Amino acid sequence: MKAEVSLIIPCLNSEDGLNKLLTNITTWSILPAEILIVDSSAVKPIISKIFTDFCDDQIISFKVIEKNNLYPGKARNVGIQSASYPVLAFLDISTIPSQKWLEFAWKEINTKKIDGIWGSTVYKANSWFHTIIRAVTFGNLPIITLPGSLINAKVFETSGLFIGSTRAGEDADWMSRVALHNF
Repeated sequence: MKAEVSLIIPCLNSEDGLNKLLTNITTWSILPAEILIVDSSAVKPIISKIFTDFCDDQIISFKVIEKNNLYPGKARNVGIQSASYPVLAFLDISTIPSQKWLEFAWKEINTKKIDGIWGSTVYKANSWFHTIIRAVTFGNLPIITLPGSLINAKVFETSGLFIGSTRAGEDADWMSRVALHNF
């Protein structure tokens, strides 16, 4: 089954991370109708032929939009402006969701007739040092994040787009603006 969703993924210099995420997409219980990679890598990533064949077989619109020197907010804005579907999903290449995340979020939006659902991220640690960093920052509990979120495109008409000129914090800024408008 496919959801009428445009999945937007900013990418910058991480071919391995991108292909890991794309491989994960092939395991999802519900698939997006459109996948937009907004890539601003110095060396353009090589997308796995297995994944492009998968998109062809599943009739998923798959586009790589190449732009130079984009911060994450600007890359997301390019994706929003290029999206074909009324619901937008956001992932980052370092965010690997569960197989049912899109199915759950899609059902929530449609059943409850809501404007969106926030992502919930649990940070993993791969070393002792990363375990220490995680302990003093995010901890083991899930936190609300933009990656993993499904948002009705009309929300952007009121809240505006992401700040495109900053390397970090643009997602938190936008989420605060959404809260101000009571979406």
